[in-house]
Amino acid sequence: MAIERDPSQTERQLLDTIERAGRSPAGRTAVHLHLSALLPGNRPPAHLRIAGRLFVPLETAHHVQIFTLSNGDIVVLGKDMPEDEVDRIVHRVRALFERDPLAFTDFSEQEADPFVSWYALEVDYDDLRATAVRLLQDAERRRDVQRLAEKPPRPMQPADLDILQAKLSELDVRPMLRRQPCIRFQMKEAQVAFEEVFISMADVRQALAVDYDIFADRWLFQDLSRMLDGRALAGLPETAAAGKPDRLSLNLNLESLESSEYDMVVRSLRPGQTLIVEVQVIDVFSNLPAFQRARDSLRDDGHAILIDGLHPAVLGALDLGLLDPDWVKIVWHPELAAPQHPRKSEEFADLVNDFGGERVVLSRCDNETAILWGMSKNITAFQGRFLDAILGTVTMSKCPRAAACTMKDCVARRAALGGRLRAECPNPPGLDAVTSFAAPRRRV
Repeated sequence: MAIERDPSQTERQLLDTIERAGRSPAGRTAVHLHLSALLPGNRPPAHLRIAGRLFVPLETAHHVQIFTLSNGDIVVLGKDMPEDEVDRIVHRVRALFERDPLAFTDFSEQEADPFVSWYALEVDYDDLRATAVRLLQDAERRRDVQRLAEKPPRPMQPADLDILQAKLSELDVRPMLRRQPCIRFQMKEAQVAFEEVFISMADVRQALAVDYDIFADRWLFQDLSRMLDGRALAGLPETAAAGKPDRLSLNLNLESLESSEYDMVVRSLRPGQTLIVEVQVIDVFSNLPAFQRARDSLRDDGHAILIDGLHPAVLGALDLGLLDPDWVKIVWHPELAAPQHPRKSEEFADLVNDFGGERVVLSRCDNETAILWGMSKNITAFQGRFLDAILGTVTMSKCPRAAACTMKDCVARRAALGGRLRAECPNPPGLDAVTSFAAPRRRV
């Protein structure tokens, strides 16, 4: 019978090795490469394997130990390691992932490099051990989630909605509220145009419906999302971070705009703070008069409306003159930049220009290709994990406590409006400090 290997075993070995090395720390050094903070599309397994193999000569020539962790990170630990040689290898690993924001920014000696952390055990033992403990805890958490996921969830049924509604009424959703910036590029400067606020469906499912596939039936999920709107709107005014950005974006069902919870959010806005309400295109088609009423009402109050979830083909089929939204959000897909479709690309550029490129957001941008393609079509506003990572990198570069965090930590904590994640930040004001920045330079 085959014995299943515990995926957290390497992390456990790393912690044990660090604790033993701490008994005689003189001359011992550790190097931690934060490859788990790379965007998923920028860390193919082959590149991660190559990164680990680059350190193998050190293993044989200098008796260092190499730990390739279950999250993709690499930790190199040894005594009297040749730092110049290690640094050259780190530079080669960085070059493997040069298209990722983790490797873009140059750092002064006073700034933390989110790509790699160095530890001298004589002075940094406590920090290194704390990092190893956290890595082990994260690995064990991923292992437990994976074991739960081995049992496929059953599709949600109508009768399940009543059960979920009862659970939801007792759930504190504030720790599940997230935000994601929309970044506008103007010349060489980038600014946060607005912050979209939403509820983490992964957290909701984990708390309420781990046994259900809540996305199996679109219409049942629509009903559930209306319930979630109310809970999210009720919790939003109680999160201090929601009051920071000048412009908040809320992804809502049209019916939610007529709720008392929505009115409460509007009353809680500070002077000068405005809203963008994002509605799904299918919601617009389902109730056009309600959309038009909502659009006019929002404008009368100094706010704006955005149609979300558009693909280029759908954009061409819409009568934007009739709908007259303030913004539209286009979903990025790599096929948009395919060279075999130049005519479609040109048609899309015409649609953007007719509507106004400054009113278009390109969403789900997970790499630099999406940004460059969008800019070539006169789009200036972008959203997605690539931008989250850039903002996280800049936030860390300006944070005096950055050495205590990884970039992945920083991005996750900045995204949280409250709860445990945000509370773990050693410098909470820094999570809201960066609202504009120069485009980070690549390391050559």
